Amino acid sequence: MNSVNERKDKLKKIDFTNISLVGVIAILMILFSSLSPYFFTISNLITILLSVSIIGICALSQSMVVISGGIDLSQESVIASAGVLFALLNSYGLPISISIILAILSGVFFGFINGIVISKLKVNPLMVTLALMGIIRGINGAITKDLAVSIPREDLLFIKKGIVINEVQIPLSIVVFLAFFLIYLFILNSTIFGRRIYAVGGNELASLFAGVNVDRIKITAYIQSGALGAISGILYASITGAGYPYGTQGYIINILAAVFLGGISLEGGRGKISGTLLGVLIIGIISNGLRVLGVQTYIQNIIIGGAMLSAVAFNEYKLKKEL
Repeated sequence: MNSVNERKDKLKKIDFTNISLVGVIAILMILFSSLSPYFFTISNLITILLSVSIIGICALSQSMVVISGGIDLSQESVIASAGVLFALLNSYGLPISISIILAILSGVFFGFINGIVISKLKVNPLMVTLALMGIIRGINGAITKDLAVSIPREDLLFIKKGIVINEVQIPLSIVVFLAFFLIYLFILNSTIFGRRIYAVGGNELASLFAGVNVDRIKITAYIQSGALGAISGILYASITGAGYPYGTQGYIINILAAVFLGGISLEGGRGKISGTLLGVLIIGIISNGLRVLGVQTYIQNIIIGGAMLSAVAFNEYKLKKEL
């Protein structure tokens, strides 16, 4: 009897979310490979990773915000804003290092604004970040006169080229994405700060009584979201060769879809960053596979939106079942 109960307890401790996500990825790979001979090739797999690297970096930082009990809709505007600023500073002839630092600091600033208003004024994160999204978008348009800002420097080609492993060229954005995944995996699983992120998202009042500086945790979560949004913007501008004031509209849908598909709960305090990585890969595989098959973009958006809705509904159902 005890052995049966022990087996049941062990099964309860197993998180089947990642196992099911790996299964979904395997099924999608087999499906698209059977439908197109161009899908399962090294070059196309690199293309998939490149296409999701920008939203992937943001999804990692968005995961931390959602786990802490918040949400950051302004990320897509921060990506565009940092890209525009980076392009402008480059066009003025500033050193690349200075341009990168100032662009990242712009993201930090917007994240700080989000964190302060949400934590100190107790305003709903959805409303704050949605408002800031519109404000940043307006600033982008005003600065650029609604026009793209080209990056003339050839010395940015290293960002596009990245590194070469066994004669396979891997763009820098993919390397940055995977590096940040390892960093966030360590932070959320092995640090006091990571445990406090989960604690605040799971029960803010209890965390406060336990001596956790809840406001500081929230502000830090939004700052890192802004910072990684800015890094994504720099990479995006470098890859495309310009800063686009509205070029990333709609990115937030894919970012949140990856987060929720990965099992991060909208209620906060639950989910794993490894799930986010798998969610990002699923989004990339679906988008690329449908594109290879010639499926139109609006159908891709419907499928991804439906996947996100299903993931949120399933996560909420699972949470209520556990209570």
